[in-house]
Formats: sequence, C-alpha cells, structure tokens
Amino acid sequence: MRRGVAEIKKSIEGFKSGDTWSLFLFGRELKRSDFEQVDKFIAECEAGRGDAAFRSSTDLAGALAGARFDLPANRGRRIVVLSDGLLESPVAEAAERLASEKTDLRFVKLGSLDKPEAAVTSIEAGTPLAFEGEMVRFTVKVASNRDMNAKLRLIHRGVAVAEQSIKLTAKEETACHAEVRMVTSGDTVWDAELVPDDDWFPANNHLSMTLPVRGKPRILVIHEKPAQMRPFERLMREQDVTLETRGARGLPDSFEEILAFDAIVLADVPATAISPKQMASLKRYVTDFGGGLIMTGSENTFGIGGYFKTPVEEVLPLVSRFEKDKEKPSLAMVLVIDKSGSMSGQPLELARQAARSAAELLGNQDQIAVVAFDDQPQLVLDLTSAANRAQVAAAIDSIAEGGGTNMQPGIVQARDILRGASAKLKHVIGLTDGQFDPMNIIELCREMSDSGMTVSTVAMGQGAAGDLLSQMAEAGRGRFYQTDAPENVPQIFTRETMQASRSAIKEDLYEPAGVTEHPIMAGF
Repeated sequence: MRRGVAEIKKSIEGFKSGDTWSLFLFGRELKRSDFEQVDKFIAECEAGRGDAAFRSSTDLAGALAGARFDLPANRGRRIVVLSDGLLESPVAEAAERLASEKTDLRFVKLGSLDKPEAAVTSIEAGTPLAFEGEMVRFTVKVASNRDMNAKLRLIHRGVAVAEQSIKLTAKEETACHAEVRMVTSGDTVWDAELVPDDDWFPANNHLSMTLPVRGKPRILVIHEKPAQMRPFERLMREQDVTLETRGARGLPDSFEEILAFDAIVLADVPATAISPKQMASLKRYVTDFGGGLIMTGSENTFGIGGYFKTPVEEVLPLVSRFEKDKEKPSLAMVLVIDKSGSMSGQPLELARQAARSAAELLGNQDQIAVVAFDDQPQLVLDLTSAANRAQVAAAIDSIAEGGGTNMQPGIVQARDILRGASAKLKHVIGLTDGQFDPMNIIELCREMSDSGMTVSTVAMGQGAAGDLLSQMAEAGRGRFYQTDAPENVPQIFTRETMQASRSAIKEDLYEPAGVTEHPIMAGF
C-alpha cells in the first residue's frame, strides 16, 4: 500500500492546474480519505490492528458505483484502482457502465500481504427465523493466504457450542457447517471464531450474526376428518410443537386469529370450505407476514380441490393445473347455467367467471358447450374444441339475465349435444339458484347415466331446489354441491371439472429439486 500511495503522489504532481482528484479507501465499503488518513490506516494494519469489519471483504463493484458520483460531468473522467486483485464481487457490469459514460478505468496491481493471514469471511444460518427447539444449520466460510491448520468455533453467550479442526488451502474459501439446537427464544447472537496456527491480523478472525428465535411453534391443521391427524399430532408433540387440528371449516374468520399461528396446514380440505375472505387472509398471512402455509396432496386439495386461480394458489410453490397427456381420455362437457332474473348482478357474473375457469382447465383435445336457461334454453356455445379459448370466453361473457326458471329443457339440450360427441367422457354441470318444475328430470338424468353420461349439479343459495338437484346428481352418477355463498361457485366449477376429467390426479414419479441445505437431508 505504501508503494501505491507513492505512485499516487507522483501522478498528482504531474496534474495540470485545472485537474481535480479524490482519494478513497475501499474494502467492504467505500470511504473518502486523504493521505494523512491513509498513512494512519496503513500503520494500524502493519501493527495488526485496524477496522476488521472494513477489511473483511473486497467489494470493488460497490466502490466503483460509489466513486463515479464524484467525477465531474463536463471533463475527462478516469478512475484508477490500486488493488492486489483478490476481488470478491463481479465488476463487469460496473465496468461496462463506466465505459458507457466515457470514464477511463485503469488497474494497478499491488502485492498481497506476505505474512500468514486467515479470516472469517461470512456466517449464515440456514433459516432467517428459527423456533425454540429447532435444529439450525450454520455455515461459516473462512479463507487464508497460505495452507495452514486451524480450529473453528461457534460461540453463543460466551460458550463454544461447536468446534472443529479444519485445514485451510491458500487462496481458497472453505465452508464449514455446524448444527445447533435453539434452546432460548429472542434475538440470539452467534459468533464464529477462527483460531489459525499462524496469523498476522487477528481482528478479522471473528464474525457475528443475529438470528431471531421464536418460542415453540404453534401450527393449525385443517382436515376434513381431524381424527386422521392424530398420529401426526403425536409426532409433533415429540418435537415440542403445539398442534391444533380442526375440521374442514375450522379456519379462523379473523385475520388476527390466523396470525396467532406460525404455520397453517391445509391437509384435506376443498376450496369450497374456505370463504373468499379467508382465502385473501391466507395470501396476506404468507406474503405480508411470512406465515408458513402447507398444502398436502389429496382429492380435496390443489386443482382437484378447486384451488385453481385462487389467492391460495398464488402463494403455493406450484400451480393447480397441469397439461393433460395426449393418451388421457378426452372429455366433452356441457355447462347448463341459470340466467333467470334472480341471477342478475353478482350471481350471474360469478357463474360466468366459474364457466371461464372450468374451460381453462380443459385440455386441447377436450370439448365444451354452454347452454343458458330461464324459462327457455339458449345455446350459448355449441360443442367446440376447448383449444379455442378466446371464442369460448367470448361466448360465456355474452350470457345475459332473462325471465323465469325451467331447468329441464336445458338438460335435454345438453343430452342431445353429448349424443353427437365422440369423446370418451361426457359430463354435464348444471347450476341454478331457484325452484323449477321437476317434470321427469330425474328419469332424464338416469337415462343419461345409462348412456354413458354423468350429471353434476350446483344449488346456489337457500332458495335453490337443493333436494331435487341432489337427486339429479345421484341419478346422473355425478356430484351435488350446495353453497349459500355465490363467491364459492368458481371453486366448485373448477373442482368439478378436474373431477370429471378423471385425469386430474396424476400418479407419476417426480424428481425432487434441492433448494437449500437442511439437517433433515443430511446424508442424502
């Protein structure tokens, strides 16, 4: 460094009267300086003292980004970097930016320290937040300028909780790991201490970090059959985890109650059991407050559970839709939607949204038709390929409210459409919010079932003919849904569409993708 200072002074002597200059020191950050301060800094380094944090790393990219603001706008611009060349940050982007600003960037290589030197370069925990009783893996990185032996300790509250002997290789970074159980809550401080056989500058042999540790975790599990979670409850108790299991409609209504849990598990609960308000709260719980959300696979979760295009799906690490394989059975589906006067406003808009979502889930080899009805049926969309998504969506959006309610003619038209379909699977979804003359609709659904079709029904609101619709679904070997909340209709339609396709549950081998290291995966 003294040679570098001498070269800088010699260069300044050759400046013209209008030239200007600035002097900086850089390590982990950039510091404005002068020759007196630089001489003092060099003396402290030679004595084995100095600012250890400042000298712990070399961020040249950050230094270049900061120094460029000190350059005049209307003159020739030059930055000269004096360094030993051991850089710890990529500089290509910063150099390209300086070049685009017509700034001349030059490097002068200085000699490295010729005395033995080792340092702790980083300490990280495997999680940004831990819980009392949890095993946490710490990763400590160390480096040296020559081969040497050393001991590395992880210290908490003045006590070495882990220690290991390591071999350092010259000019290479070595990563070491230690797994420690969290026994206290609060903001815990962890110090990595390196004790090398030979070292010139001991101040950089320590590095600390703070890890927030909460009390014992509290987890809420939602399951349609809570008794099936008892083995899991016992396992969690052994891990000092407080677990509360509730039924399908046990998710708290208030956001404050949701925040009382550190994680929520949707183990076997369909989207239709969760209100739109609760869906929005779960999304906010994850995105704004870092709450944990787990969804396990079952016939009531993911796409087949009706979570397609919901706020919950947005915060899950995968989507609820998958492309159907070509060899999967093709599906011809007819949606029979009530458009009577009682459906005007939000109910009909939600029915249109539900129909669009159902159409999006179909594969390109599937077909869809839409029949709307009041006191008369209206063919909104004849049977067409689901691949024509724009045409399908436009037809669905054209449905407008009308007069009375008579469902049977709509079901008859759906039957006639499916009779001419060549698909292996033929399915009808009927939705209404009102009462209607049963006529011989039960026999009609049974006849459709006998000919290879299935019929599912949705009763929207307390005024719907729930008993009759349930009998229709039973006769048609389909499924019946009752909802008093129109907001649930889109989830019902998406769930029913995936159920009807019979290919929504994909049984296959999956290759796990590693994201980070964790003690539970030790040895794999």
